[in-house]
Amino acid sequence: MSHEEKTILTNMCMVYDDQGNVLVEDRSKPEWPGITFPGGHVEHGESFVASVIREVKEETGLDIERPVLCGIKQWYEKEDVRYVVMFFKTNRFSGTIRSLEEGEVYWMPREQLRHCQLAQDMDEMIEIFESDDRTEFYYYYNEDAEDIKGVKRKMKRELGIARCGLACCLCSENVSCQGCNSGNCGERDCVNRKCSQAKGLKGCWECPEECRLGLLQKIKPYGFTQYIKRYGTQKLLERLEENEKAGVRYHVSGIVGDYDNFDDVESLIQFIDTGISHSTNSI
Repeated sequence: MSHEEKTILTNMCMVYDDQGNVLVEDRSKPEWPGITFPGGHVEHGESFVASVIREVKEETGLDIERPVLCGIKQWYEKEDVRYVVMFFKTNRFSGTIRSLEEGEVYWMPREQLRHCQLAQDMDEMIEIFESDDRTEFYYYYNEDAEDIKGVKRKMKRELGIARCGLACCLCSENVSCQGCNSGNCGERDCVNRKCSQAKGLKGCWECPEECRLGLLQKIKPYGFTQYIKRYGTQKLLERLEENEKAGVRYHVSGIVGDYDNFDDVESLIQFIDTGISHSTNSI
């Protein structure tokens, strides 16, 4: 067994000051739009620390010092290429911020960060940056899952949960889709997407109103939004991962799968938590 593998190395840095602010970049590129931290690729022959110092300088204009490695995010791309993002943070910097074509760069109060339109999965990455005991964010590969072409696929956790509650991370309907918030979602007329955007919400689960509009008329997306309301997005993603590895299939025939076989929300929520179904009904 070879211990060598192809790897793409990148970095991301949380720059913060003593007044409770954090430096953010509002990315405008369609493949990963939203609020994030500056960062980029490690170049050949470059140390990890030197790479993050260079990337922050290039993207923000700031010169940072003593960036501390605080976590890591990784997954496998197609053809077994490992993609690694190293998380750094520092409060030592100098210079004046500037913005480039990739997106606007500005300071933001740290407590407001989670209430903004974050880039996909950025809320989970923030947990790594701020945690004292959690240091890794890993997308698990499911060896048994296959897409419609018969090619082995993984749960694309980076695609997360759609605004309506559907699991973009497990969807096999469109293998090239980059998720609900990517800017290239084919469902541009989605009622739930338009409504949550108009209200400044990340998804229907943040809405205080009891609503069954659009896709929420169906048991799966509605049940997923209710699960997130109770336990959070991170918990739902963790359970979907565990269930997928245990053989639960999000899509079995077309866009219908094991999570659609329920008449009531509580039974679906129990199934999400246990992976064991007590229902024989099909929606």
